[in-house]
Amino acid sequence: GYYEEAIRSFEAALATEPQYPEAEKELGLAYRRRGEYQKGPDAEVMRNQDYEKAIEHLRRAILLSPNYDDALSTLGGLYRRKGEYEKALEYYEGAFRAGPTSAYAAGNVASLSWYLGKLDKARQYYMLTEWAATDSTRTTPAEVYWDYYDLALAQLALGKTEEARKSYVKAMGETPGVLQFDSVLSVLY
Repeated sequence: GYYEEAIRSFEAALATEPQYPEAEKELGLAYRRRGEYQKGPDAEVMRNQDYEKAIEHLRRAILLSPNYDDALSTLGGLYRRKGEYEKALEYYEGAFRAGPTSAYAAGNVASLSWYLGKLDKARQYYMLTEWAATDSTRTTPAEVYWDYYDLALAQLALGKTEEARKSYVKAMGETPGVLQFDSVLSVLY
């Protein structure tokens, strides 16, 4: 939540090393998150300004490293928050191409495809999500709750309700806080 400090730190890193895609991505993420939490009468204007700065830095990260799946996914998430679902889908598809074992990217392609009425594509990507998330829950102990949420949503969309319930129970048990849970609820919504 220390967005001002984070922004200053990443700007300092970029002043030292201008060709630093990770710093560009993190700076974009800091602007995006700061935008999400704007309050007050000017919140919408400030949010839009932060989102535009985030887009600028995320695109620069992708320009510096075209297969940077985290930057592609972060930009997809930003466009989703802005309600630009076709653009969000485009960036999540890029993230999936860059990291074809990513349950996160596949799950977002699936949920956006579903939302946009592309049901065959959604089903295909939910199957890929189920496979990738199942694999990740076995091999990725850090922040495994994200993989369980991806797995549960894929199972739910594929009609595997009992398996989905069990995966959601595991995910909730591993979730460290409200911030992560809010993100999951946003996708479900």
